[in-house]
Order: sequence, then C-alpha cells, then structure tokens
Amino acid sequence: MRNKTGLIIFLLTVSAWVIGGIVLLQNEQDIVIHWNNHGQADGYGPRWLLLLFPLMIPLTDTLLRFCRRIDPKRHNYAKFASSFTTLRVTVALLLWICCMITSAEAWQPGITNVSMLICFSIGGLVSICGNIMPRIRPNYMIGIRNPWTLHDESIWRKTHRIGGWIWFGGGILLCVLSLWQLEFMIFNAWILFIILVPNLYSYVLYRRSASG
Repeated sequence: MRNKTGLIIFLLTVSAWVIGGIVLLQNEQDIVIHWNNHGQADGYGPRWLLLLFPLMIPLTDTLLRFCRRIDPKRHNYAKFASSFTTLRVTVALLLWICCMITSAEAWQPGITNVSMLICFSIGGLVSICGNIMPRIRPNYMIGIRNPWTLHDESIWRKTHRIGGWIWFGGGILLCVLSLWQLEFMIFNAWILFIILVPNLYSYVLYRRSASG
C-alpha cells in the first residue's frame, strides 16, 4: 500500500509537470495565479511557475509524513493507517486539480469556472475527511484537535463520530451548491460552521464529564 500511494503521488506530480511544461511552451505571457472571491483573475506571475507549482504535491505529502513521525501520539497512527493514506492521496489530488486549473487558464484564459471547480473540489475533500474521521485516533495533526478531545479519548471518539457525519454531509452539500455558483461568503460561512459545531460539541461533552 505504501508503494502504491507513493506511485500515485509520483504520477500526479509528473502529469502536472508534463501538462504545465506543454502549456509553458505555448506563449510567453504571464499566467493567472490568484482569483478573487468571485472567481475573477486578480494576480499574475511568470509562466515558469507552471513547473514550480507541481512541487507542492510531493512537498505537502512529505510534510504530512514528517508531522506523523514527530507527533507525540505517533503510536496511534498505526490504528488508522488506511485513513491516513486516503488523506494523503486526497490532498495530493486536490493540489493536482489546482495545478490543472492554473495550466488550463494559462493555456486559454476563461476556459474554466474557477470558483465552481475550487468549491466543488474542497467540498469533496471535506466529505472524504468526514468519511474517515470516525476512524481517526487521538493525534496532534489530523482531526478535531482541541484541549477537550486531546484530554479524553472518549470525548475524541464521540466528537469525531458526530463530526464525521457533519463533515461528510457538509462536504456533499458544498459540492451540490457549487454547481449553482455558490458565493464565497456563503462557502466560507459553511466551512466555519462545520468546524465550529464539532468543537463546541466536544466542549459540551467535556463540561458534562467534569460536572458528572
């Protein structure tokens, strides 16, 4: 499984490099590297960034694996190894999609609906995270990490069970709403909601256990 995951990440990186390199040879104009909340281009950079952006895929994966090794609760990762692998591949795929959007816009500006694709992709990431969340065990890198969940494994387990449902459903809703040109203000508000609710729930559980 470890070799398979590494191969997937390698192929995503190489394909992003190849496509970025092909687009790089098309012309010498600057490329769009940032879009505002309405999906409109508002930041530009040199075309050679098309060859730099794919590096985010292996570098981010390396960072994830490094953080796992230095995590004080690293012994728990063996209990959700497959979920951690799913997260690695999902994050790599999201970064690959970002590279593809940048390359497509560099090749032909306006060819993609940037805001829709980004919202849909993030919604997919959130939903996948929600699906694996109940299987995640206490650690300092992944999941709903706060003083209350890290204080009590029972609170961690209950919070991630509820949080998993909220994130899974919330991610699917984001995907659906993105098809109707979801405003970034609503998008950000919904992301904030699905983050706050499980954290507040963990605090309530902690208060109940402390008073009981």
